[in-house]
Amino acid sequence: MARLPRRKDKQGDMKPKFVVPTTYNAGDRKEIETEAAIDDVKFKIIKFNSRYRPQPSQTVIIPAFSEFGCETLIPLYAIPKLIQERYNGKYVIVMGWHGREFLYKHLVDEFWEIDDDHQNLREHCRAFHHISSILAKVEKHASEFGKVITTEEVSNIFTYPEIVSCLVNVKGSTCTGRVSRFADYQQCLKCGSKYLPPGFFNDCNRAKKHVKWLPNPNKDKMERAKNELLPNAIGITARARKCYGRNLPSEFYQNLINLVRDLGYNPVWLGEKSTTLPCPDENVFCPPPSDFEQTLAYVSHMAFTIQFWTASTRLAGLVGTPYILMESPDQIFGTGQEGYRLHLTTKGNKKLILSHYRKVLENPDKALEVCKKAILDVKSNDFSTIMGLVDSEAAIQGTIRSKFSKINWF
Repeated sequence: MARLPRRKDKQGDMKPKFVVPTTYNAGDRKEIETEAAIDDVKFKIIKFNSRYRPQPSQTVIIPAFSEFGCETLIPLYAIPKLIQERYNGKYVIVMGWHGREFLYKHLVDEFWEIDDDHQNLREHCRAFHHISSILAKVEKHASEFGKVITTEEVSNIFTYPEIVSCLVNVKGSTCTGRVSRFADYQQCLKCGSKYLPPGFFNDCNRAKKHVKWLPNPNKDKMERAKNELLPNAIGITARARKCYGRNLPSEFYQNLINLVRDLGYNPVWLGEKSTTLPCPDENVFCPPPSDFEQTLAYVSHMAFTIQFWTASTRLAGLVGTPYILMESPDQIFGTGQEGYRLHLTTKGNKKLILSHYRKVLENPDKALEVCKKAILDVKSNDFSTIMGLVDSEAAIQGTIRSKFSKINWF
C-alpha cells in the first residue's frame, strides 16, 4: 500500500506527499524490477531480397516487440492482413527480437534484429505491447525511416470489440442505432458510421481462413535434427521469466525429467537463455536456441512437448507436433487471451491441464501425478482437457459452458 507521509509547506501547514507503491508479480509475489538503462541499442539489418529500400513515404516499419505468445500471431495473421488491406506494394520492415528472422523472411523485405545483449528488454513486454521506455525511443527514432505501425493497429486486428450500439456523436447528440457486422467492417444502420471489423479473437473460425503458416524448416536442418535426436524425444521448456512470476523450481523439472524417462521418453531442453531456467540435468540434450528455424526442426521430430504457463507451446503448435500445457483455467476459458491464441497458432493436437499456479507450487508431487496422466493420455491419443490442481471444478465447468455458449472455437 502507498504511504502518504506529511510535509510542511512554506506556511508550516502539513501536506501529504505521494510515494509510488511497490508493485509485485501476481504469481510469485516478487517485486517487479525497474528497467535498466541502455546507452546504445544495437541492431543488425537482415535483407531478404534485392529490392532497394525506397523513401520513408513508401516504407512501413512493424515493431514486433511483444511476448512470444502474441509475437507468433504477428507473422501468421497481422502482417499478411496489413500488407493485403493497407500497405500492398510498400517496402515492409519488421523490428524484432534476436534470432527471429525465420518468422518474417517469407513476408517482408527486411528484418531489423535487436542485439542479443538486449534480450533482457523482453521482461518489459506484455501481450501485443511493451512498457519499455527504451523500446519506445527506438520506435520513435525508426519513424525517420518510414511509417511505424502502432501497437494499437496491430492489436486491433485481434482484440477490436464487436459493436452492438452506435456511440458516434451526430449533430450534437449520440446516435444509438444498431450496428451490423459485415465482412470487412461494422456499420451503424442508422447513421452509417463505420467501425473496424471485430478482432480475430471474436471469431477464431473466421480468422483461421486468413492464416499464413510459416514455411517448413529447410531439409538440411530437418536432417540434422533427425540425426541428433534420440528416439521418443520430447521437448521441455522451463519458464523463468521475471514478469508475472509463474515459474516452477529446478527440483520440479528434475523430477519431471525423471518421470518422462521412466515412461520411455528422452527429454530435450528447449528455450532461450534469457527466459528459460538452466537445465538441472547434465545428461539432457540442450540444443542451442539461437537458430529459431533449427529449433522448429528439432520440435518437428519430437513425440510431443510439455510446458507450464508459457507460450513455448507455439514451437510445437506451428509445426503440428502435439503438446501438453498446464495453464490457468481463466487464461483458457475465462477473461484471459491464451485460449484464443492457442487456437490460432496450433496446427496439431494439444492436451490441456487446467491448474492454478499457486496450488501447483504448493503441491508439486500431485502436479507430477497429473502430468503422468496427461502423458499417458497423449500416448494413447487422448487429447481431451483434464482438471489438474484447481479450487473448484464445478466453477470451472460453469465457465467452460458459458464460453461454449457464446463462441465455438475450441
